[in-house]
Amino acid sequence: MAAKRDVLLGALLAIASAITFATLPVFYKLLLNTGLSSSEIMQLRYTFGFLILLIYIVIFHRSFLRFSLRAFALAALLSFCLDQVTGYTYARALESIPATTSILFFYVFPLYVLVFSVIFYKKKVTKYEWLSILFVLSGCGLVLNKALGTSVDGTGLMYIVIASFTWALYVLALQKTFLQYRPLQIVMLVMFWTAFSFNIRNGFSNWGDFTLYQLQYGALLGLFPTAVSLALLYVAIQLTDGPFVALCSAVEPASTLIFSFFLLGDSISIVQLAGVALVTLGIVVKNLEALDMLNLGKNKKVQTE
Repeated sequence: MAAKRDVLLGALLAIASAITFATLPVFYKLLLNTGLSSSEIMQLRYTFGFLILLIYIVIFHRSFLRFSLRAFALAALLSFCLDQVTGYTYARALESIPATTSILFFYVFPLYVLVFSVIFYKKKVTKYEWLSILFVLSGCGLVLNKALGTSVDGTGLMYIVIASFTWALYVLALQKTFLQYRPLQIVMLVMFWTAFSFNIRNGFSNWGDFTLYQLQYGALLGLFPTAVSLALLYVAIQLTDGPFVALCSAVEPASTLIFSFFLLGDSISIVQLAGVALVTLGIVVKNLEALDMLNLGKNKKVQTE
């Protein structure tokens, strides 16, 4: 019974993590509408996100505050080379394209991860992965075809493609890093460097220029799609496993579509709904493969016992 409760709780937490992360482009849009630059939004997001995550770690994982100089330096490298580029280009993309379009094109990053894995790690592409690629690219192709027929800015599409590309590199780098270091600790250190960098870039004195509205939404941006999403993600992984949690990320594109409709007033077309459905299906197919492999391993273990 305890194991079943853990799986159920893990599923709920994983879905909650995906839904809270889906608010990221929505909060970005709300802050852009107040006149803030992408750099200032990054400053708010990572400063509040780091402080909130730090409080969580102090309460629940105080040992994470002890880290090596090597881990600190590695986090700086990940921040300056990948995390900051991804966050900034994502924000720049949202200056000119809808939130729903951004999240769909951002989800091309698994394709980049797969290509890099084939090139650098000699990974073999499975039938599940080919099918997943087909669904994701079909969904993005639908939305792109719709966008090309409207006034969607090409520069914004370029920025979201760059963000997706660097995020794929970041994911691969984190996979290697997490083999040697505790995940949440590295994420905390990366967030510190990113927050520090954007505060230096914009000047610490500009905090007095933010309005109360901007600070409130900046705090929400740092809370839900940043600190809370990460905390829920790692608790869910502890209760279940990575492939199962990844499967729950399939709710993100649809969640962003819903949030954009109710909070931003974005219109939803049949083409967008079809695109979201195909991208979601691609995410599900890819992660079902991981679950099948996991279950196969468990069955073999039971048979040997």
